[in-house]
This record gives sequence, structure tokens and C-alpha cells, in this order.
Amino acid sequence: MLTEVNPRPVPPRDRPADFVILCTGDSHTAGIGAGPGYDYPSQLEALLAEQEPGRRAIVNNIGRAGSNSSEAVNNALDYLRGHERAPDLVIFQAGKNNDNNL
Repeated sequence: MLTEVNPRPVPPRDRPADFVILCTGDSHTAGIGAGPGYDYPSQLEALLAEQEPGRRAIVNNIGRAGSNSSEAVNNALDYLRGHERAPDLVIFQAGKNNDNNL
């Protein structure tokens, strides 16, 4: 169970990013049911900080519980309109909520 494991500490965002990752999707991305720092985008940011200590990655989590794939895409487009810097990578995870569209 994830809550029994200590999450990697997310590094402070005290300097500009060398690269930016955007995570969009449903509750799995949002981290519903996970404690602070246990969602996969937070863990990814911490892991990248460990693996690439000289580079700064920022992982932005815009996952929303209940989002289907079209909503996740719209959330990403809203993010892009509101930020000057486009992400270097987008991770898209949605699935189960699409059952409601059938």
C-alpha cells in the first residue's frame, strides 16, 4: 500500500526549469486516494531530481478526478493557453471514465 512507503521528497521550485512535464488525465493522475507527494507526477519530479541532480525538471499535475479523455485534452489546452512556456513532454492518462461516453 502506497501510504506505508515514504514518498520521495519533491525538490523546491527555487530556480527555472531546464524542462517541463505536463501530466493530464483522471483520478490516477490527480492522485485521488494518495497522500501528499504520493501521486505519480510528484514522484516523477522527485525521481528526476535524484537521477539528474544538475538539471531542474518541473512536473505539473493537472489531473482531475472523473475526467474522460476529451476533458483531459481540454484541461491541457487550457494549461497551454495560460502559460508562456510549452511543456517539453505531456503525459496523458485517462481511460475508465471513457466508459460513460459509450
